[in-house]
Amino acid sequence: MSTSRWRGVIALATLMLAQAHASLALHQPRCEEIVIPMCRGIGYNLTSFPNALDHDTQEEAGLEVHQYWPLVEIKCSADLKFFLCSVYTPICIEDYAKPLPACRSVCERARAGCAPLMQKYVDTGRYITATPPRRPARTSCPEAICHAHTPWWLTTTDNNLISSDAI
Repeated sequence: MSTSRWRGVIALATLMLAQAHASLALHQPRCEEIVIPMCRGIGYNLTSFPNALDHDTQEEAGLEVHQYWPLVEIKCSADLKFFLCSVYTPICIEDYAKPLPACRSVCERARAGCAPLMQKYVDTGRYITATPPRRPARTSCPEAICHAHTPWWLTTTDNNLISSDAI
């Protein structure tokens, strides 16, 4: 092959590699700086989306997480703010492909402090509960992650539902 033909083949191969790289970059979550006011300055500053609640952007997550601001302000649990932020803006570490989920123990401490108030005053359409993971997570807190499910103030510690008559 002539030199100009090789250059054309190399240019085409380079273009194809660049296209493939750009396509992969669009489908993999990348870390981004946290902009949700409630979740800034909580010990980490990078997050990625979509989160476990299927929010695609921080704007979506921010609108929902701020409904819990009154509970954060009254300090019903020292862990509530960190827990909520770790669910709505999961920790992202550069060069690590997956976001780090909230630990079950953090969820349970937040629930223990805030459940009495939640039972009495809050009626929202989306709730956080501690549930066992579908498969073991490889994080520093492998015992469980937190997801949106049944209201956590309507479950017992063994995740059985409390009768609505008991409330």
